[in-house]
Amino acid sequence: MLPNNAWSGRDVKWTARHERAALSCAHVAQPTRAAGRSSSPLDSAMPESASRLLLAAEGLLIVLPISLVIYFLVLLDFVSLGHMPRSYICVSLIFLPGLISLFFGWCLVLRFLHGGAATLRASPDYTWHFALFGAVLSLIGLASGLIPWELFVIIPPDNEYPTPIPELRGLMIALPLLIPYLHLVLERQFRRNLTIASSGRDG
Repeated sequence: MLPNNAWSGRDVKWTARHERAALSCAHVAQPTRAAGRSSSPLDSAMPESASRLLLAAEGLLIVLPISLVIYFLVLLDFVSLGHMPRSYICVSLIFLPGLISLFFGWCLVLRFLHGGAATLRASPDYTWHFALFGAVLSLIGLASGLIPWELFVIIPPDNEYPTPIPELRGLMIALPLLIPYLHLVLERQFRRNLTIASSGRDG
């Protein structure tokens, strides 16, 4: 038989080994729990790579065609004004802010396609402000299409609405751009996946 001190030494070795194994398991499980806490419903619903592919499709099928149509209609509207300085000023006050908002909307789309949600959240605030202003303009266009202008202004016999009513109604063409805009807003607000989890592990 082994002496009692030999059995006690063996018990100490087994206890130390089990403690080290438990500590290593806890160390491995901790980043996993941190990553789980940093995830969001958007992360589980759609991976960021799939979301970027979806936005690329939205850019090709929605943003690009509507951008081309808007630029063409703005150019056509300016050409049709002729020599009417007051109309030039009125149309410029409507369309130029919309074109600037469209430009910054493209900036946000390209930033997300290039760098993902982290790059999107790092975009300057004024970029988002202009994009939001463009979304508001499209809603103003929808409202102007629903307003019965005949109750508020005099319509000529040829039923041609005076400036700037047609221009305001023309803003409705930008309504489909709300789809990629809301997509980007969701990515900015709710995407909390690999970036936060990796920063927690590095720390």
